[in-house]
Amino acid sequence: MMLEIEVQEIGEDTAAIFLSGEMDIYSSPRLLEEISALVERGRPFIALDLSALSYMDTAGLATMSAGVKEVHEAGGYIRLISPPPCRDESDEILGTRTEPSGF
Repeated sequence: MMLEIEVQEIGEDTAAIFLSGEMDIYSSPRLLEEISALVERGRPFIALDLSALSYMDTAGLATMSAGVKEVHEAGGYIRLISPPPCRDESDEILGTRTEPSGF
């Protein structure tokens, strides 16, 4: 299953990204492109919904880490929504905060 990305812009500086399918070394660059585009449009506050993501490898984790760095440099943050069960470790590695659902 391919990675599907849906972006919703909310308010003046906020957006939500909904991921579904599989995020791997081949598909994860698309996420960073979306994050970069949002930052360029002045939306550095991002909720990243992982609830429909069925698979993610270390490339996906690295991509999210690069996205976190980019939004932090722009004065924003990424909030993970419904991450996989290893969320405590993911939060520590990525420097994010987890929200169980919504934001």
